[in-house]
Amino acid sequence: MDATCGMFGRSPDFMNIFFTGFASAADEFGKTDKRFAENVRTYHAHIREHDICLTHTLVNPQVDRSRPVEKQDKDLAAKIVKETDAGIVVRGARMVSTLCAYADDLLVLPSTYLANSKEAEPYAFGFSVPVNAVGLRFICRPSVVHQNAASVMDFPLSARFDETDAMVIFDDVLVPWERVFIHRDPELCNGLYNRTGIMPQIMHQFATKNLAKAEFMMGLGFAIAKSTNIDQHLHVLGMLSELIQFTEFSRACLRASEGDAAPPLRGGDPGGNAAVDHPDDVSENVREDVRDHPAPRCRRPCRRALLCRACRICGEGCCYVFPGSKRGCRDADQTFPIGLRRCGIILLGPATAL
Repeated sequence: MDATCGMFGRSPDFMNIFFTGFASAADEFGKTDKRFAENVRTYHAHIREHDICLTHTLVNPQVDRSRPVEKQDKDLAAKIVKETDAGIVVRGARMVSTLCAYADDLLVLPSTYLANSKEAEPYAFGFSVPVNAVGLRFICRPSVVHQNAASVMDFPLSARFDETDAMVIFDDVLVPWERVFIHRDPELCNGLYNRTGIMPQIMHQFATKNLAKAEFMMGLGFAIAKSTNIDQHLHVLGMLSELIQFTEFSRACLRASEGDAAPPLRGGDPGGNAAVDHPDDVSENVREDVRDHPAPRCRRPCRRALLCRACRICGEGCCYVFPGSKRGCRDADQTFPIGLRRCGIILLGPATAL
């Protein structure tokens, strides 16, 4: 995460951790058919040993949100149209696949509630498929990378960390049975994430990313303040102290979750066949503590905005993005610290001040 300053939200490790959580609870997938549990374990070993980069899609296209997917007039959502000896055939669309332009495999899983009925069964599935599978294609949104930039340093973050979201189109895609994890099972789909206990794993990855981002923003704020000596003013010191507070708050929560990690509880059996300990889910307690914090700016919805606000206020009238040439990029790489070189933030003032 430090390599991207926490700005790459869906780096490959996100889905690695996502599926590791499922693999640690693979028995949940085998309640109706044991082969699906074995498929989960086998696929987890495959992506681990071959360093597979995954993208994922959870949500159906939003056509008529007042009706369940099986009762909508426009039949756009991906569904199982038939089964063969080789596997299942899927037709339709799914939203949103992040990182699809760079991924090896696509993981398709449920997210919204499905009625436990025959009509909803074709939409109740989970599987993986290579992104180059026959009949599979992506409709990507336009890139946010500025095409006319003289240098990547002109737009250092957006030029490097565009993850490229897309709509996924399944045109009668054949999914082999060994890559199927859920098959026509609405009951399994509903509440899957709670029963498998993967959310603490996912939140731990989020917290790691956000800590890297907080450290970067804190370092940036201090560098801006020090470069123009505004760190001599008490109100600026107050803002900088809040950057420290939020960074260390994130670090403390992350370490607490790791220190209290334990096998998950499933059906009264501590851990069952779990392959990994789960980080302690401190996120809910933290959320409540922050929400009730007496200082308004310490409440959770404001933390991210405050990091940006402090850097923006400290840098008003004294900060610019430099340079717009290859030579300038080389000069910047030789002159400025690695933390700021990485994201191309160059400050007005001597390098020694940073």
